[in-house]
Amino acid sequence: MNPAARQAEWPVTAAASSHDDEHCRRHCGADQATVAGNQFGFLSLLEALSDGVLIFQEEGIIRLANPAALRMFGYERESDLAGRPVDLLLTMTTAATASESLATILADYLQRPQPLEMPGRRAAGSTFPVQVSLNRHPRFPDQVVAIIRDLTPLQDKEMELRSSRLALRQAKDQADVANQAKSLFLANISHEIRTPMTAILGYAELLLDPHLPAAQRLHHVQTIIRNGEHLLALLNDVLDLAQIDANQLHIAHTNCSPHRLVAEVTSLMRVRALEKELHLEISYGDHVPTLIQTDPTRLRQILLNLLSNAIKYTPQGQIGLRLEGHLGPDETPTHLSIEVKDTGIGIEPEQIHRLFEPFQNCKEAADLHHHGTGLGLSICRRLAHLLTGQLSVQSQPGVDSTFTLIIPTGIDTPIEAAPPVHTDTTSSPTLAPQPLTGRVLLVEDCADNQRLISLLLRREGLQVETADNGRQATRLALDHAYDLVLMDMQMPDMDGYTASSFLRTAGYITPIIAITAYALDGDRERCLRAGCNDYLSKPIQPAQLRRLLQCYLSTCTGRTPSD
Repeated sequence: MNPAARQAEWPVTAAASSHDDEHCRRHCGADQATVAGNQFGFLSLLEALSDGVLIFQEEGIIRLANPAALRMFGYERESDLAGRPVDLLLTMTTAATASESLATILADYLQRPQPLEMPGRRAAGSTFPVQVSLNRHPRFPDQVVAIIRDLTPLQDKEMELRSSRLALRQAKDQADVANQAKSLFLANISHEIRTPMTAILGYAELLLDPHLPAAQRLHHVQTIIRNGEHLLALLNDVLDLAQIDANQLHIAHTNCSPHRLVAEVTSLMRVRALEKELHLEISYGDHVPTLIQTDPTRLRQILLNLLSNAIKYTPQGQIGLRLEGHLGPDETPTHLSIEVKDTGIGIEPEQIHRLFEPFQNCKEAADLHHHGTGLGLSICRRLAHLLTGQLSVQSQPGVDSTFTLIIPTGIDTPIEAAPPVHTDTTSSPTLAPQPLTGRVLLVEDCADNQRLISLLLRREGLQVETADNGRQATRLALDHAYDLVLMDMQMPDMDGYTASSFLRTAGYITPIIAITAYALDGDRERCLRAGCNDYLSKPIQPAQLRRLLQCYLSTCTGRTPSD
């Protein structure tokens, strides 16, 4: 509706209008046309305002609503509101003022200079927050002008800002926790590295004494080896933890025998148990399947860690390992539980919830000088989750502890249970190593490692030639005949990946074994893609090196990377 039409319909009294016009003529010198123009301009202003405007009488009857107010409250025409009570739109009364007249309430409100906040009510019945400024009409004192602003967008912005502040605070808290965890991690790693390094360097210096008795020399060497193995185990644990956190640990589900896997694990751990005069007992419950589908490497890692801890923290008594199958509705063994129980020091209840966190050892273990990284159980639980299983613990302080691993069998059809596989670790035959002959090219840029590996190769009866980088290695390999190439993968000038790929492109068929200090999942595959036949990680284990040499220099000579 245009302002002129609205002016004609605005229900104001003729007397009031005449009185106002006369007032303007006396004091402003304006004529009747000017007064009408002022009225028209006022209505035009109402039409243009983005805030809602209501004009109502003191008794609460609405006389006018501008277009913004109609849109705000959900009405189409001004006639939908004219003559209706203002309480239809604004909750002017409260529980405390319910007995008072609207005129009395308005008189109180009009004395307040600050805007009011109250609920508004839409035509559909929903409520929303509004801010209302109340003033008397400049020309009609018995009427009230209410300027109304919808607070919903403002509240939305405040909620968004509050949410952003909360997210920022949470991010800061998470960063603080991460920094504390990093500091704790570095402090523990520093301790775990410096402790064995002190023994390694100290006993190595003692070996320089030419007058050292043979028995002490042997003891010092064994101490150095033991602490070196501890450092390697720590490094492997840290790498495993990093890969699990980065979701980069590869899980390969294959068929394997739980009986055979347990036999292998207990065969390795029985010697350590006997050293402490502990009895290691294996038992089988019902429904243990002959085959399960899981990652045998990771399952073996969990069991070795659990048995190692049980032996470490059990001063006397016995260690028990028990397998039991759990049947599904169709009589199929759906899950396999493996319990490792010891009669050791036990765990206090308040410590159990922290036991699977990195770098956590129980207080009693520390009191008994049982050193360890505290990474093993954390890794075990995460590995159990990766195997879609779970690892839990129950313990009585000073009595016993039972760790229970439950994993799915991955088997869809019933499998006949088989008798357990027994191994006798005291009567395993020792096979004499096969004699080796051949010519080996060793490519290694570190002089100390080059000398060490050369000694190991010559000790096996092999002829050894060396190269310091990949470029030199490619020239030697193409100009001379070798039976095997050991290729370091991280070297200056030309690395092992480039050198191996170059040789294969040139038609070189001699087996190449990669030697690398990298030990993460994917490193082996990268070496094989470069043209290597096999993979050997540093530090070099003599037994593992010997097995590869026997393979490629006896029964496996002539294999290509695709074999």
